Amino acid sequence: MAELTRLPASDRPSESDYQPISGLAVAAVIVSGFYGLIVLTITLTAFYNRKPVILPGILLIALIGVGLSIAARIAIDKSEGTRAGRRLVTWSWWISFLAGAGYAAYLGANELAVRQQSLAYAEAWFDLLKEKNIEAAFVQSLEPGVRKPGRGPAINPANKAELEARFGNTDLLMFRNHDLIRLFARNDKEHIVIEPKGMSNWNQEAFGFTVIQAFTIRTPEGEVDVRLNLNAVNPNTGQEREWYVKLDASPVGSNRRLTAYGKALQELQFDARAFMENWLRLLNNDQGSTAYLLTRPVEERRKVMELREAIAQSMVLCPQTALWFRQQLLNPKLLPPDSLWIQNRLTDPPEYATYVENGSWFKMLDGRPVEEEKLPVIREMWKTGGFRPAGVSNPSDRGITNEIVWKDDQLLMILPLELVSNRMGGSARGQLVLQATNTALLSELRRLRQDGIEHPTQFVTGNDPVILGKMAPDWVVKEVRSNLEFIQQSSPGGPGLPRP
Repeated sequence: MAELTRLPASDRPSESDYQPISGLAVAAVIVSGFYGLIVLTITLTAFYNRKPVILPGILLIALIGVGLSIAARIAIDKSEGTRAGRRLVTWSWWISFLAGAGYAAYLGANELAVRQQSLAYAEAWFDLLKEKNIEAAFVQSLEPGVRKPGRGPAINPANKAELEARFGNTDLLMFRNHDLIRLFARNDKEHIVIEPKGMSNWNQEAFGFTVIQAFTIRTPEGEVDVRLNLNAVNPNTGQEREWYVKLDASPVGSNRRLTAYGKALQELQFDARAFMENWLRLLNNDQGSTAYLLTRPVEERRKVMELREAIAQSMVLCPQTALWFRQQLLNPKLLPPDSLWIQNRLTDPPEYATYVENGSWFKMLDGRPVEEEKLPVIREMWKTGGFRPAGVSNPSDRGITNEIVWKDDQLLMILPLELVSNRMGGSARGQLVLQATNTALLSELRRLRQDGIEHPTQFVTGNDPVILGKMAPDWVVKEVRSNLEFIQQSSPGGPGLPRP
């Protein structure tokens, strides 16, 4: 048997000629290939649906691919020719880098577009509020599908009757009562400065985008921070995004920086609330004639109240003398004719019954007198104490704040109220309108307002009162307002709503 010839050493294959592929290179290729596939899928999906696909988290995959490529390249260089895969590393590097940079640019372009579009929409919406065009601003806060229904005409903000009929007792009412809307309503447009603070957040939702734009709003009352929530709907047809303001998700900063004027208004709001609660307490305790006195001029009210208080105190100290004194006041034969004014007010004034019966104290929300057929309802509410603070039946109304109306040298405070009627078996939203009658207070308020216009960033600190420590507003009940749309039904067969 012939023996095998041994090859010379120079002709033998060397074990060093075999170079295994670097594991890091394989991992880099897998990650970069996976990321490239994701980007391709996103591109096709966005093109087909005509909607951007925002997934910033996948950029992490691109960074991992780039990191693995760099690590693999270093490992191959240090292997002294014992590891292969340099070409794979090059491919994975460029795939991860180019796809990552491309998608990052895509995200940046979309963020810039969303930022600019939302800011432009917000500023246009603020301009409507500055112009006191509340109805148009309200329409711009409705979802596009509501303000532009697919099978019907778009809502016309100039058609106030339609808006009131459709939204007046619900969305439009809550819109008008929002703190931000009230702030614009009571300040002139030339004294309102809006300073954008940038887009603090944005997210893609199933319908489009949710964006939070931050603003600082400066008025004679001071400064307040607002985070305005704006939503964008992406139509399937490739048209422009349709934006709307989501006001109920737009908090007004609680840390307000108030000028002396702003703090004075705040004090008046609290004082008016206390006055309303006292008025409601009188009605609910069968003291309707005393509640009526709060609708009369302050001097007349003060004289009667002081006289009643003096008689009440004297009844404690010397009952017989006080009883004799009261009898003399009520005896027209013993006192001059002018004493008739005192007699009438120690008991129920004669005009009190007329006041309650004719309903002159009540107005519909649009300013019209109450209809004749509804007079029994409002008379019943006055006589049975059918008024209570807003929010008892509808908890969402508890957030409604006082509205301040100041024009033509007249300061009105409009407070939310709930009207209860056993006759109608339910409750209705309403308002109590108070008027400040102290002319000295109004003059001081005008001075503070001018200071606020000239120095809107001169804020007050501390809890010392600005205006109430000096003078009282002398509130007078001007009227009660409501549309008398009763929305809560009492239980069938029951005794009706409880007395507040």
